[in-house]
Amino acid sequence: MLRRLCWIDLDQYRPFPPAFIQLADFEFPDLPILPETLLLLDLKAQDPWLDLTDISHVLLRDLGATTQILRLAAREYADAKFRPVRMEDCIADLGLDACLEAVSTKIIVQDAKNEAIVALWTHSREIAEHASAIAEDTAGVDPAQAYLAGLMHAIDRLPGLLGWSGPLAELAMDKSRGISLAQIWSLPSCVCELFSAPDPAGSRGPWSRIVRAAHAQVGRNSPTSACNVLF
Repeated sequence: MLRRLCWIDLDQYRPFPPAFIQLADFEFPDLPILPETLLLLDLKAQDPWLDLTDISHVLLRDLGATTQILRLAAREYADAKFRPVRMEDCIADLGLDACLEAVSTKIIVQDAKNEAIVALWTHSREIAEHASAIAEDTAGVDPAQAYLAGLMHAIDRLPGLLGWSGPLAELAMDKSRGISLAQIWSLPSCVCELFSAPDPAGSRGPWSRIVRAAHAQVGRNSPTSACNVLF
């Protein structure tokens, strides 16, 4: 699971598309979470022996919940030097109530209309778990960062899948929407590197290779294989 993250100096990846530079984070819709995630969080929050590690594991199994917490941390700690870097630290620094509020604004209703959303959330978690396992056997690669890269490898599909409208609808048509979202939300470096331009020298990390390997393990014909491998 996510033990530590490496945050990014955004200047090394700018500029991203000018149309998105003025889109402040608060203008983006909240991401939904699975109902079982909220149920587990509520149950664990009521436990008199609160375990932040257990709560972190619940959050990290849900693409929407994880993204919401990381966005909240980026807003509260504009200076990356002071930003909490582990999910447990995010909860401890931001407060459990604030984190629960951030993730509970939207719930995915599991019906035919939202099948594609549920499939992508399931697929993202599956790829994350495989990516972490691959990193465990790879020298010099942090399984925590590999997990996060796997979990967020399909955020470029969010604008279209979630039906964003207005100026945000343009993101669904933009080929660089993945890196745009990663930068605007100040996501950790492993995510930004995953969506950045191809790097033959490999200086931007092994995340593309690991995500591809995770897809190969899951299998292209898996019923939860809800995205195209573009890395």
